[in-house]
Amino acid sequence: MACATAVRARVAAAPAPSSRRAARPRDALRPPRAISGARHDVPHFEPRWAVGLRRSDPSFAAWLAQLTNAVESGTWSAVPILLKFPAAEPEMVLHIAAGHGQGQLVEKILARRDDASGMRAVRMDCAAARGAAVAAAARGHAEVLASLLDAGLDPNAVDEHDTSALLAASGASDVVASPSSCVECVSMLLRAGADPDANASRKGWKPIFAASKTGSREIVQLLIDHGADYAVRYHNGKTPLYCAAEWGRTEAVKALIENGADPAAAADRLSTSWEGCATRGENCGASGRGVLPAEVAAMNGHLDVAAVLSEATARAEGGGRFASCELKGAATDARRKNVRGAESW
Repeated sequence: MACATAVRARVAAAPAPSSRRAARPRDALRPPRAISGARHDVPHFEPRWAVGLRRSDPSFAAWLAQLTNAVESGTWSAVPILLKFPAAEPEMVLHIAAGHGQGQLVEKILARRDDASGMRAVRMDCAAARGAAVAAAARGHAEVLASLLDAGLDPNAVDEHDTSALLAASGASDVVASPSSCVECVSMLLRAGADPDANASRKGWKPIFAASKTGSREIVQLLIDHGADYAVRYHNGKTPLYCAAEWGRTEAVKALIENGADPAAAADRLSTSWEGCATRGENCGASGRGVLPAEVAAMNGHLDVAAVLSEATARAEGGGRFASCELKGAATDARRKNVRGAESW
């Protein structure tokens, strides 16, 4: 029980949370560029080649201006007409319509076929289709996502920012979407064969990190049921359990622990100088010992989460790497330095 005692002492010794608002972790998904209007915040896909075309082709620039006005004013009935213009770019319209959950418009665009009049079909392996899936998944537009998958979209496809639809649906977005609709999108993607760890993306931020941070017990469980690695580490040593603890997500913490996540697995690249370890000659990590999920929960003021984690560590009976790192009383606590590398502290 040495580990349990040490954890309880470390949690109790955690300083009160700062009044400064916690910064958003740098690994959060950046939102797409937007056309900001009075009624909408419109995800706006513009291929790199289109920037030069907009500047050099007056007809395309005029079409784009009309499309922008229609979307900003919510006049979606005008968009099918704009799609008939010679300068129309259906890929751009697909991304915007998907982000707004315009299912019927998405269906019309997907039904396009190449013909002699110059109409072009949208290929499902193009950047616009992949971006449309990410935009729809981030906002919980399950109907749109289903249409894209039915049209042949690869469930593991990533957009031009290297973000997968599963990552977006799992919560890696600044967009506020209905929790139930996001669960539906995640379930749909996993049933379609999406990799639960989104390994097609080079991002270290996995879907289970996003779900743990946002606190969706349902999505965490879905990902684990389909084989997601609940012990995966981010580049700074964080585990999904650490992320859930950091943001005070009690239900996600419980789900991870119930599925076998180790509460004694510290973020070993987020370190602090514990002078008690140094004076006793103990090996507590190269630059100090790592930060436990229970500690980060307490430091951020999530005492209910810290209590859950402390009990879980007690049940583990001291098998953790940092079991020998006991605090040396209040004097050691007072000399403790700030944790380095924790984005939200």
